[in-house]
Amino acid sequence: VLVAAVVGPLMTLPQVQQIYVHRRTDGVSLATWGLYCFSSAIWLAYGVRIKDKLLVLASFLWLCMESLVALGILIY
Repeated sequence: VLVAAVVGPLMTLPQVQQIYVHRRTDGVSLATWGLYCFSSAIWLAYGVRIKDKLLVLASFLWLCMESLVALGILIY
């Protein structure tokens, strides 16, 4: 489960690369990625609340990656 908690968010790297390296945001929805961020923030808060380190780690990593995509959409 620890591997999935770390590797899962890393699967977003191709999207991040497309946005920041190639500066292409066509077909990428800000609304969708914004809602992903919102969802991850809720899971992060829940993980902190119940003191589940693995859930906190996974949610934090997802929130970071999703925020990179959302921010990239706003920039480019």
